[in-house]
Amino acid sequence: MTFKEKFEKDFGSPYVKLLLRYKSSKMILVFFALLFFISFYFVGAGFYTDIFSSLLSVFYILFLTSLFFYLVLFIKHVFGSNIKLIYNIFIYISFFILYLFLLFPILYKGGFYGFYTNFLNF
Repeated sequence: MTFKEKFEKDFGSPYVKLLLRYKSSKMILVFFALLFFISFYFVGAGFYTDIFSSLLSVFYILFLTSLFFYLVLFIKHVFGSNIKLIYNIFIYISFFILYLFLLFPILYKGGFYGFYTNFLNF
């Protein structure tokens, strides 16, 4: 049995692929959440504020993006193949609207690097 045949046998099932995507999105979410909250803590504590205040909005965007993909894959994992196409489209659109709503502080006030200074002025 070649490597390609073994790979297709192990990962050929759509359920297995979805499960692996769900698990990997969970790990990515934890990593980006950790980066965001560590940078948020360091900015609040005054530790290398010049570096972490510019990175805070980037980590926030990465955290929200990973949260978006995690929630979509979580719903697809829970309901499996029972979701029809129209419900899939509704899930993507609703989470994308939520994603844009959570990005509003960055998009409204000064772009990426003005996030923290404008966050203090709320």
